[in-house]
Amino acid sequence: MCRAFFALAFALVAVVNSGCVLEPINGGQIRNETTRFYGFFPEPDSQILVQALNPDTVEWETIARTRSSKTGVRTGFTPFPGSDSFYYWDAGDVVVPEHLWDINELNLWYRKRCVLRAVTIGGQILPSYNERPDVFADPVQEWLEKGNKQELVITLYDLFD
Repeated sequence: MCRAFFALAFALVAVVNSGCVLEPINGGQIRNETTRFYGFFPEPDSQILVQALNPDTVEWETIARTRSSKTGVRTGFTPFPGSDSFYYWDAGDVVVPEHLWDINELNLWYRKRCVLRAVTIGGQILPSYNERPDVFADPVQEWLEKGNKQELVITLYDLFD
Protein backbone atom coordinates (compact mmCIF):
# COMPACT_ATOMS: atom_id res chain seq x y z
CA MET A 1 0.00 0.00 0.00
CA CYS A 2 2.76 2.45 0.95
CA ARG A 3 4.74 1.58 -2.19
CA ALA A 4 1.67 2.26 -4.36
CA PHE A 5 1.16 5.64 -2.69
CA PHE A 6 4.76 6.70 -3.36
CA ALA A 7 4.56 5.46 -6.95
CA LEU A 8 1.40 7.53 -7.46
CA ALA A 9 3.00 10.58 -5.87
CA PHE A 10 6.08 10.35 -8.10
CA ALA A 11 3.90 9.79 -11.17
CA LEU A 12 1.84 12.89 -10.35
CA VAL A 13 4.94 15.03 -9.88
CA ALA A 14 6.29 13.75 -13.21
CA VAL A 15 3.00 14.49 -15.00
CA VAL A 16 2.61 17.95 -13.51
CA ASN A 17 6.29 18.71 -14.20
CA SER A 18 5.87 17.80 -17.87
CA GLY A 19 3.48 20.63 -18.64
CA CYS A 20 -0.06 20.23 -19.89
CA VAL A 21 -2.77 20.96 -22.41
CA LEU A 22 -5.49 23.12 -20.82
CA GLU A 23 -7.65 23.26 -23.92
CA PRO A 24 -9.16 21.40 -25.68
CA ILE A 25 -10.70 19.13 -23.07
CA ASN A 26 -10.61 15.40 -23.83
CA GLY A 27 -14.04 14.21 -24.97
CA GLY A 28 -15.09 17.72 -25.95
CA GLN A 29 -17.01 18.97 -28.93
CA ILE A 30 -15.44 20.64 -31.94
CA ARG A 31 -17.20 23.07 -34.27
CA ASN A 32 -16.29 23.78 -37.91
CA GLU A 33 -13.25 21.48 -37.60
CA THR A 34 -11.53 24.15 -35.46
CA THR A 35 -10.40 24.01 -31.83
CA ARG A 36 -8.26 26.23 -29.60
CA PHE A 37 -5.02 24.62 -28.34
CA TYR A 38 -3.03 26.00 -25.39
CA GLY A 39 -1.39 25.04 -22.12
CA PHE A 40 1.78 25.33 -20.03
CA PHE A 41 5.28 23.87 -20.26
CA PRO A 42 8.10 23.91 -17.65
CA GLU A 43 10.75 25.27 -20.07
CA PRO A 44 10.91 28.62 -21.90
CA ASP A 45 10.94 29.02 -25.69
CA SER A 46 10.35 25.30 -26.36
CA GLN A 47 8.75 24.18 -29.59
CA ILE A 48 5.43 22.37 -29.20
CA LEU A 49 3.65 20.55 -32.01
CA VAL A 50 -0.08 19.94 -32.30
CA GLN A 51 -0.64 16.63 -34.05
CA ALA A 52 -3.65 14.69 -35.31
CA LEU A 53 -3.82 10.95 -35.82
CA ASN A 54 -4.50 9.96 -39.42
CA PRO A 55 -7.15 7.20 -39.14
CA ASP A 56 -6.08 5.65 -42.46
CA THR A 57 -2.31 5.44 -41.93
CA VAL A 58 -2.37 5.41 -38.08
CA GLU A 59 0.46 7.98 -38.12
CA TRP A 60 0.64 11.38 -36.43
CA GLU A 61 0.53 14.47 -38.67
CA THR A 62 1.62 17.89 -37.41
CA ILE A 63 -1.17 20.42 -37.98
CA ALA A 64 0.20 23.38 -35.96
CA ARG A 65 3.40 24.57 -34.26
CA THR A 66 4.02 27.01 -31.47
CA ARG A 67 6.61 27.86 -28.79
CA SER A 68 6.30 28.27 -25.07
CA SER A 69 6.73 31.86 -23.91
CA LYS A 70 10.05 33.26 -22.75
CA THR A 71 8.53 34.71 -19.58
CA GLY A 72 7.46 32.25 -16.90
CA VAL A 73 4.61 32.21 -14.43
CA ARG A 74 5.89 31.31 -10.97
CA THR A 75 3.88 28.57 -9.33
CA GLY A 76 5.34 28.64 -5.83
CA PHE A 77 5.08 24.86 -6.00
CA THR A 78 8.62 23.67 -5.29
CA PRO A 79 8.70 19.85 -5.56
CA PHE A 80 9.76 20.24 -9.18
CA PRO A 81 13.46 20.03 -10.00
CA GLY A 82 15.02 23.21 -11.35
CA SER A 83 12.46 26.00 -11.61
CA ASP A 84 9.03 26.53 -10.12
CA SER A 85 7.96 28.47 -13.24
CA PHE A 86 5.73 27.40 -16.10
CA TYR A 87 5.63 28.96 -19.56
CA TYR A 88 2.39 29.56 -21.44
CA TRP A 89 2.04 28.25 -24.99
CA ASP A 90 -0.79 28.92 -27.42
CA ALA A 91 -1.23 27.42 -30.89
CA GLY A 92 -4.39 29.50 -31.42
CA ASP A 93 -7.38 28.19 -33.33
CA VAL A 94 -6.25 24.96 -34.98
CA VAL A 95 -8.08 23.56 -38.01
CA VAL A 96 -8.19 19.77 -38.23
CA PRO A 97 -8.01 18.82 -41.94
CA GLU A 98 -10.86 16.68 -43.25
CA HIS A 99 -8.66 13.62 -43.96
CA LEU A 100 -7.76 13.40 -40.25
CA TRP A 101 -11.34 12.79 -39.15
CA ASP A 102 -12.73 9.34 -38.41
CA ILE A 103 -16.24 9.19 -39.84
CA ASN A 104 -18.53 6.54 -38.40
CA GLU A 105 -21.99 6.55 -39.99
CA LEU A 106 -23.18 3.79 -37.64
CA ASN A 107 -22.75 5.88 -34.49
CA LEU A 108 -25.86 7.88 -33.58
CA TRP A 109 -24.37 10.44 -31.19
CA TYR A 110 -21.51 11.92 -33.22
CA ARG A 111 -20.84 12.60 -36.89
CA LYS A 112 -17.07 12.26 -36.76
CA ARG A 113 -14.17 12.37 -34.35
CA CYS A 114 -10.50 13.27 -34.34
CA VAL A 115 -7.64 12.26 -32.06
CA LEU A 116 -5.13 14.98 -31.18
CA ARG A 117 -2.10 15.55 -28.97
CA ALA A 118 0.49 18.18 -28.11
CA VAL A 119 4.07 16.95 -28.19
CA THR A 120 7.51 18.52 -27.84
CA ILE A 121 10.21 18.21 -30.48
CA GLY A 122 11.86 15.65 -28.17
CA GLY A 123 8.73 13.47 -28.29
CA GLN A 124 7.32 14.27 -24.84
CA ILE A 125 3.51 14.12 -25.00
CA LEU A 126 1.77 16.74 -22.85
CA PRO A 127 -1.09 15.37 -20.74
CA SER A 128 -4.57 16.85 -20.96
CA TYR A 129 -7.72 17.03 -18.86
CA ASN A 130 -11.21 15.55 -18.96
CA GLU A 131 -12.62 18.65 -17.20
CA ARG A 132 -11.39 22.24 -17.19
CA PRO A 133 -8.85 22.58 -14.33
CA ASP A 134 -8.55 25.51 -11.95
CA VAL A 135 -5.09 26.90 -12.77
CA PHE A 136 -4.92 28.64 -9.38
CA ALA A 137 -5.55 25.45 -7.38
CA ASP A 138 -3.09 22.80 -6.25
CA PRO A 139 -1.92 21.20 -9.55
CA VAL A 140 -1.66 17.69 -8.09
CA GLN A 141 -5.21 17.83 -6.71
CA GLU A 142 -6.53 19.19 -10.02
CA TRP A 143 -4.81 16.35 -11.89
CA LEU A 144 -6.24 13.76 -9.52
CA GLU A 145 -9.76 15.12 -9.94
CA LYS A 146 -9.81 16.19 -13.60
CA GLY A 147 -6.79 14.73 -15.40
CA ASN A 148 -7.02 12.56 -18.48
CA LYS A 149 -5.26 9.60 -16.85
CA GLN A 150 -6.57 6.95 -19.26
CA GLU A 151 -4.61 7.98 -22.34
CA LEU A 152 -2.19 10.57 -23.66
CA VAL A 153 -4.46 11.71 -26.48
CA ILE A 154 -7.36 14.12 -26.78
CA THR A 155 -10.44 12.80 -28.58
CA LEU A 156 -12.85 15.44 -29.89
CA TYR A 157 -16.27 14.89 -31.43
CA ASP A 158 -18.43 16.68 -33.97
CA LEU A 159 -21.82 16.00 -32.41
CA PHE A 160 -25.21 15.90 -34.09
CA ASP A 161 -27.26 19.00 -33.36
